Amino acid sequence: MNKNCIQSQTKDIMACGTTGNISELMEPAFSSEFGTVSVDLLEDWLFLIALKNSENVVDPVKSKCNWTSGKVVESIFNVCEWSQEPIEVSFTAVELFDQFLIHHVQDLYLHVEKSKKSTRKRIVWQIVEERIQKQMMLRVVSCVQLASKQHSHCRAVNLKKARSLLCQAGHSYGLDSILNSELRVLKTLNYKVNVCTPFYYLETLVEVLCYNNPSISARPLFTISVKLLQFTYINREKIYQHLSHNLAMRKQIMLQQNKLLNNFMR
Repeated sequence: MNKNCIQSQTKDIMACGTTGNISELMEPAFSSEFGTVSVDLLEDWLFLIALKNSENVVDPVKSKCNWTSGKVVESIFNVCEWSQEPIEVSFTAVELFDQFLIHHVQDLYLHVEKSKKSTRKRIVWQIVEERIQKQMMLRVVSCVQLASKQHSHCRAVNLKKARSLLCQAGHSYGLDSILNSELRVLKTLNYKVNVCTPFYYLETLVEVLCYNNPSISARPLFTISVKLLQFTYINREKIYQHLSHNLAMRKQIMLQQNKLLNNFMR
């Protein structure tokens, strides 16, 4: 299954956005006055997220960000905007959907490999692939449901709201199907849905920065930072490719410089 298969569902998902733009629900979760959080608490939290980031750098998930293209990310943002979810829900939903799709496709492919003869593998996998595509919107909504529940249980996307969202996208599912899909996502992720997104790093860094310099206005800085983070999420594949190319070029230049230096020293 390739990214083109995933992108074939983008038009349906994009139809959910009320304006077609990225969500502007950007209510900061930190105090605008920065007088209620102690310095010790800020330092401890900053230390914890720095430690978590270091662990991610040392032991990155190799398969992370391989499936969810920029168009699908923008589609998930639009779904969250249509359902009026807080901005952090959209980032969590993207991470959950990305990891779910990776494990879901791997599990289904291994199942096909084990249960079917080699002569039937390609035919069966094509059928499974078509089923994955048809259920793409349902899985997106399930990830938004789970992400919304982590943010606020009382404001979470319930079954009826999820069905309404699916209807807006032109998909008709019963409440049982929506519930089963949510359980499927949970089981596929092994119930590990407490993901740490860059949004939480951003929120903390803005708060610390404004705490250290009270002359900085938190709201404009936070709004611009979120816009940049959304842009990065949507264009992350291009950004990673550009950085990878620059890194390869830099290594090549360093090799040439070392070669010239070695020849000069002889």
